[in-house]
Amino acid sequence: MPNRWSRAKVSGYVERYLPRLLAVAWAAWAAATAVAYVHLVPKQLEAVDGAIATPVWLLWAVAAVALLLGVLVPSRASDRATDWASWLRIIGMMIVTAELVIWSVAFFVDEPRGWVSGKNYAMLLVNALFSTWMIARERARVKRVVPYGH
Repeated sequence: MPNRWSRAKVSGYVERYLPRLLAVAWAAWAAATAVAYVHLVPKQLEAVDGAIATPVWLLWAVAAVALLLGVLVPSRASDRATDWASWLRIIGMMIVTAELVIWSVAFFVDEPRGWVSGKNYAMLLVNALFSTWMIARERARVKRVVPYGH
């Protein structure tokens, strides 16, 4: 009896769906963060909330929606549609990344133990930067182009 889940088959699924799965994970995280800040802004973020015209939760919600819309376009759609989907995912991650920079700084300057949360947001920021490179693609693996056949 052949194995339904061969290594090649699993690898193919990962290659095909990883960028979208990462985008869904970040969208869920951004949506949960939006919900967390709807009615309560921690004292560390009050200055940030007062400095921008839009409530902080709304920015997280916009990022989540952009990421989710970018995931919903089928990978086999037209080139134009997949380009739009890719840009929606990039824009969603740009918003997430910008907010993580603000959150990291806001918590790092909070005394006496703000650095604990600040370092966590900084690590999330690093993860967001690296995963954006993957999320922007339609497939996790792209054939490598070697100049002059070397």
